Amino acid sequence: MVASGHEHRFHRTIQDGICYLISGGGGSPLHNNFSGNYHHFMKISVFPTKLNVKTIGVFGETIENFDLAL
Repeated sequence: MVASGHEHRFHRTIQDGICYLISGGGGSPLHNNFSGNYHHFMKISVFPTKLNVKTIGVFGETIENFDLAL
């Protein structure tokens, strides 16, 4: 998994078996010309065999919830 910020949005893609995440919705003005233009934060939980990634909106709602095998 590769995680980055700066872009003011959320985006997830998988290329060549690698999951790429952009999480930049922490409060600054959003880039409205892309999908994922909502304020959010991410919670990443580490388990012995997987990572669990949750994208959580400002009202506590789960936007995305997925696992990545280790």
